[in-house]
Amino acid sequence: MISALLISALVLPQAQPEDSAIKVFSTIREPDFDRPWAKRKPVESFGSAVLLSSGLIVTNAHVVDYAQRVELLPNGATERYEAEVLHLSYEDDLALVRPLDDSFFEEFPSIELTTTLPAPGSEVVVAGFPEGGDELSKTTGNVNRYVYRRAGGFQGLALQVDASINEGNSGGPVFQDGKVIGIAFQKNKSARTDNIGYVIPGETVQRFLDDAQDGEVEGTRSLRVSWSRCENPVMRKHLGMSKDQDGVILYPSSHWTPEHFAIQPLDVLLEIAGHSVDNYGRIELSDAGMVEWEYMVPWAGASGVLPLTILRNKEVLQLEVETILEVPSRVVRLEGRYPSYYIYGPVTFVELSAEHLARFNGNIMFQNQISGWPGILESGQPPTPEYQRVVSANFNLLSHRIAKGYESPLALPVLRKINGVSIKDLEHLASILENMESETVFFEFDSRGRHSVRNFDREGKQDFVFDHKEVLRTREEILEEAGIRRYYSKDLADVIQD
Repeated sequence: MISALLISALVLPQAQPEDSAIKVFSTIREPDFDRPWAKRKPVESFGSAVLLSSGLIVTNAHVVDYAQRVELLPNGATERYEAEVLHLSYEDDLALVRPLDDSFFEEFPSIELTTTLPAPGSEVVVAGFPEGGDELSKTTGNVNRYVYRRAGGFQGLALQVDASINEGNSGGPVFQDGKVIGIAFQKNKSARTDNIGYVIPGETVQRFLDDAQDGEVEGTRSLRVSWSRCENPVMRKHLGMSKDQDGVILYPSSHWTPEHFAIQPLDVLLEIAGHSVDNYGRIELSDAGMVEWEYMVPWAGASGVLPLTILRNKEVLQLEVETILEVPSRVVRLEGRYPSYYIYGPVTFVELSAEHLARFNGNIMFQNQISGWPGILESGQPPTPEYQRVVSANFNLLSHRIAKGYESPLALPVLRKINGVSIKDLEHLASILENMESETVFFEFDSRGRHSVRNFDREGKQDFVFDHKEVLRTREEILEEAGIRRYYSKDLADVIQD
């Protein structure tokens, strides 16, 4: 006699791997860098995600970045489920989201994540919800190669596949043998050939999930060096390399390195964590083949110390080199936060961010100007006792009579001093102005990279001087005319004298 349970198993269709795929709807409100007190208009975008057997839903960070509302539509479902973003890693381009309804995990099938790297040439299936409908789309292709990719904030090993990856596939699962081997995240739009897409491997996804277990994502460690190939015979002779020695030339970062850094200029990297480095900067992995040596840094240097074998002055040395989680910089990274600002009279001061710089740098109008602009030059510099962050005047002066004779900045002029006092950061600026006793306030800007708004060919450095009491008297008038509720961002509330 066949049991009822067995009958049920025979009748009910077995869940397929693609049933774990989810369509993600995000209502995005990005910062408005021209008006930092406001947000840009909400835009609904969409992407994909996957429900893993660990009970976690993973997508790309760029799918839910600045999302004020997230909804999930599982494959085959007819109802959207509200969700929240728990954690993001911008360098891995991964995000962890959670549905607000706990029954979600009981109603929809999940799938196992594997950290095994698929062999080059092996077949994979990309599942997701590209533009054109709410129904699941599947494309089949092969793993072409492994590449160390730096693009859109992502830095790390990626699978290059020839399965079609399009807008909307981002964050969706990539399957092999009934398991998730990675997350689709990029398409090479500039490639001359068709179907070149990139996948974040499962081992990176698992590292992100492990990092988030304690409720805080620390990120991955990096090594503060640049490097070049070591093929030229004269250079090899100069470095004392024998014919059977391969490696690449290392240079400590020109912007910042930790104190007592073990690596010196012209050290030749021979091995990293026991992996030999060739003259092209590659190491061999048993599964992935030849990949760039920097792949090993976050894995072998996870403890904060990275074992290297180097050649220095013809002597082979074993080093333990410090790795770091975050590089100190005078330009802040917003990473999902909104920009800080402080309005004084008609001038909006901002704490310059990497995201703001990226937007500015992409404007063709400024391409001939930006190479000497102090904001660009200081973007990679570490904080100093005198200057902690780059403070700049924003593009447009607010309209008022006290701005008479002053031009709106063409670029983002870097503020150096107020009444002769060097400005460390935006909080320092706000504190000085909130406690100002002088009758006049003199703002001194950097002289580099400045051009006249009315005549671009003419150098046009411009400083500001305002009557402090007049600024205070006209503050509400200026704000009301511009439709601004508050003259400072919330993070400056502690230094404001209401």
